[in-house]
Amino acid sequence: MPKVKITLPDNSIKEFPKEVSGLEIAKAIGARLAASALAIKVDGIAQDLNDLISKDAKIEILTFDSNEGKEIFWHSACHLMSQAMQRIFKEQDIGLGVGPAIELGFYQDYDMKPISEADFEKIENEMKKIVNEKLEIKHRIAPKKEVLAFYKKDPYKSEMAGDLPGETATMYSQGE
Repeated sequence: MPKVKITLPDNSIKEFPKEVSGLEIAKAIGARLAASALAIKVDGIAQDLNDLISKDAKIEILTFDSNEGKEIFWHSACHLMSQAMQRIFKEQDIGLGVGPAIELGFYQDYDMKPISEADFEKIENEMKKIVNEKLEIKHRIAPKKEVLAFYKKDPYKSEMAGDLPGETATMYSQGE
């Protein structure tokens, strides 16, 4: 059976079946690493832990201990908060603006009616509820035309998608 050789940051090499996910690699290194893994860098390019690696590669498991890991975590938190906001304020048509990771966390812009500090606890509790649902996160590469059609009702996401270079974009979905 063909194998794939994975070079770890310490330059040691582990062999795996021809297709192996980043999560499987992290588990093979140790349960603690697998529990804290957020993403994997494959030949210098960050990707999801569930993506399959089918060729020899040099990898690095990203955790919250690294700047890249923090950025990935905080970007995911933006998506989580947006999902919570859409659940709580479902009667509103919320425009999703930018939501980047920043030096000490993240922020997310919304086009909606103002909320108050009294809403913060509801939002936080809904975020915790979503995390506990352990919803599957899926990603795929889609033609930019499809991405623009998907976001046609959201001028902010449409503008951001339109500004992306190339003819494709990555789309993520979580549960719903």
